[in-house]
Amino acid sequence: MPPTEFTGYEHFAGAARVLALVAGGDSISAASAGQAVQLVLDRTPFYAESGGQVGDSGALIGPNGRVRVSDTQRPIPGVIVHYGTVEDGTIALHDTVEVRVDAERRRSIMRNHTATHLLHRALRDVLGGHAAQAGSLVAPERLRFDFTHNRQVTPEQQREIERRINAWVRADTPVEWEVTDYQRAIDRGAMALFGEKYGDRVRMVTVGCLDGEILEDSTIPDPRSSGLMCSRELCGGTHVARTGEIGFFRIVAESSVAGGVRRIEALTGAGAEQWADAQAATLRDLAARLGVPPAQALDKLDALLNDLRQQGHDLDKLRAQSARGALEGLLGQVQRHDGVPFVAARVEAPDPARLREQGDWLRDKIGSGVVVLGALIGEKPQILAVVTPDLVKRGLHAGNIVKALAQIMGGGGGGRPDMAQAGGRDAAKLDEALAQVARLVAEQGAKS
Repeated sequence: MPPTEFTGYEHFAGAARVLALVAGGDSISAASAGQAVQLVLDRTPFYAESGGQVGDSGALIGPNGRVRVSDTQRPIPGVIVHYGTVEDGTIALHDTVEVRVDAERRRSIMRNHTATHLLHRALRDVLGGHAAQAGSLVAPERLRFDFTHNRQVTPEQQREIERRINAWVRADTPVEWEVTDYQRAIDRGAMALFGEKYGDRVRMVTVGCLDGEILEDSTIPDPRSSGLMCSRELCGGTHVARTGEIGFFRIVAESSVAGGVRRIEALTGAGAEQWADAQAATLRDLAARLGVPPAQALDKLDALLNDLRQQGHDLDKLRAQSARGALEGLLGQVQRHDGVPFVAARVEAPDPARLREQGDWLRDKIGSGVVVLGALIGEKPQILAVVTPDLVKRGLHAGNIVKALAQIMGGGGGGRPDMAQAGGRDAAKLDEALAQVARLVAEQGAKS
């Protein structure tokens, strides 16, 4: 199979001849409506997925039928394969077809691809020369760029990166490319990606330079007047003709993907504009609900959150006072069996930690005894048993107590001799379990 001539750097459409036609893994001479096919042409403007840039989609129109192309790949070096479905009529081997790339989709991809080059340059300027590309995705709706960096990119750094890229965009500088010798490209400052294999002849893409040369100053935001450092990389992908076509650049996410590798996701063009519109609409809606102008929304929200936190603190104090009053009432319900004081009661507790606090308080107040408390936490029954050290020495065991009580509630558990906690599944059995505390204390006391 001869290599496919790629014409997509200059064209979105053209004429081509079908050299190979495959369906279901078999070579065929013709395909009809509804069939999924793969086609190889002698020449094509369709870009095959490579270097993070997704494959093109579009249409192939023959004399007797039409194919909707959904993806383009290069499974064999040099051979571009169009994956699609025959929409109507038939397509045949050796047909001359009109080839049409989905131009709007491709332009969105090109905006995002050129933006990744500017992002790479800005990352190195802002974070340092260690920030090197470690992977990318260039799709029509977004771009994703992975790079080496061992800590989060701060919001301030993200804003500086956006500021630099949008300065390049406003400057509307040319995007130029040329095919040259590999070593000559490297000598002129082009970046080669680690792990990529390059031949003797390479395609060098220069973005953001006013005079075609890499300039010195990378600190001033306006490249038209300052000579902001530009980008120069080895790249086989498709790009816009001028940076102004990117329209607008906005970072929407920053995250970690592996040790020492961070990821930035961003939007350009209409996607970035729509995202900004959505953020502005959210701010306006929030401000309207708060009853203040958008510029005062954050101050109003902070004030409301402070009030809410204070109310939460006040509510916690009231709950603590209420719980303390209930616990003090339990001190009058202490029973004795063979000289062993004990109290068994159902209490209100929002979580296991609060239940333990109540058990500790009662233990300290009793001085010597057994405390068994039950509560419904998240609609599930919980039992806590606390035994003072002097009674642990006599053989009483909190873990054995809760184990027996949890079984009544359809659960299980155990724990230390001085404190144990367990849960059950049947909330209706909580009171029945607490009623067995006297018996268990008597049994354990008799063994001591």
